[in-house]
Amino acid sequence: MKKCLFCGVLTRCTKEHPFPKWLKTVIPRGPSRSHQILTFRIDDGRRSWIKPERRSHGRNIGDTQLPIVCAACNNGWMSRLQTAVKPIQIPLIKGETVTLSVEQQQVLAAWTMMTSMVAEFMDPSPQSRMVKPEERRELRDLMTASLAVNHDALDNRHRALFGHDARSHCLCPFRF
Repeated sequence: MKKCLFCGVLTRCTKEHPFPKWLKTVIPRGPSRSHQILTFRIDDGRRSWIKPERRSHGRNIGDTQLPIVCAACNNGWMSRLQTAVKPIQIPLIKGETVTLSVEQQQVLAAWTMMTSMVAEFMDPSPQSRMVKPEERRELRDLMTASLAVNHDALDNRHRALFGHDARSHCLCPFRF
């Protein structure tokens, strides 16, 4: 049992891809990477030796999965955001000239925030975390609230977090 990265619910977390699987269809697989592992061994307590060993892996973007989000977040607002960003992101990755509407910019910004928050957990050390748990919950709350009919409540939350109305010329991700 773990706490969900975004909502904080203690649950059996589902595996989330820090970089979505659909990116594998757009970004070609690169050459396999190799790294060196140093194995330390102590013989009879008086001497030690190091045995270098080379290992390679062919991991590609989209292969890594982290058990850090609950099913409700993963299959709910996160899935909807992935679906919304895909037709925006693919032409950009391919280098096509694209003019983005304000709504498309907001979707792209929200996806970038979500992706960076998940990618932080690729490094297992807590010292590597830049985003506070309450900021991740706020993103989740704002993303789920953006689907609600009551946009006044959303504007109040947005104003409290960012200091301006979402209805202004804001490129923040919470008005779509």
